[in-house]
Amino acid sequence: MAMEGFGGAIFGFFDRFGLAALFLFTFLQELGVPLLLPNELVLGFFGAQAAHGRWSLGLLIAVATLGDILGTVGLFLIARKISIAAIERFGGKIGIKHERIASLELKLRRWEMAGVFVGRTIPFVRIYTSLAAAVLRMPFWEFFVPAVGGAIVWASLFLLVGFFLREQWGTIAQYIPVDIGQLVFLVLVFGVAVVFLRRQRRNNDSVVK
Repeated sequence: MAMEGFGGAIFGFFDRFGLAALFLFTFLQELGVPLLLPNELVLGFFGAQAAHGRWSLGLLIAVATLGDILGTVGLFLIARKISIAAIERFGGKIGIKHERIASLELKLRRWEMAGVFVGRTIPFVRIYTSLAAAVLRMPFWEFFVPAVGGAIVWASLFLLVGFFLREQWGTIAQYIPVDIGQLVFLVLVFGVAVVFLRRQRRNNDSVVK
């Protein structure tokens, strides 16, 4: 797809919704919802925007980390409540492979909290780290603390990559394919969120009056 079409369909969408888009996208993807782009590319886009003065890097890191950790904790808690068979059955539908979970289980048994921290900083390994920790029934705080640290490092790294690449980020983006079906799904999610927030605001205004 040409850069114009890509920018109009994807990055233009993020540009319009700003920080809300960054939060919701990182939250949903870390919760296990397959979306149209890797989170790392989205972080790079926002980092490039920060280089032009639209947002501060500190604010972007905070928003991305919050969305990431809420989604991560949500996936961890859900996965702890269900069986490994259910995880494998559902995970197979969204591209999650049992072999990777099993491999990370072995690493987490050995490295425990350090393993969670490292795993949560590596693209494409992050979601498997959460699932492996859940399968092992790792205590919540032993998972949560290193997961937060990993989220901060991960978000900071890819935002800084985009920040320093600036205009070159567009050159990278034009080679990324777009899944229109997933884009429509994301648009619908945002649409529902916007309608809900507007209704809540109207209700609050009515109560005040």
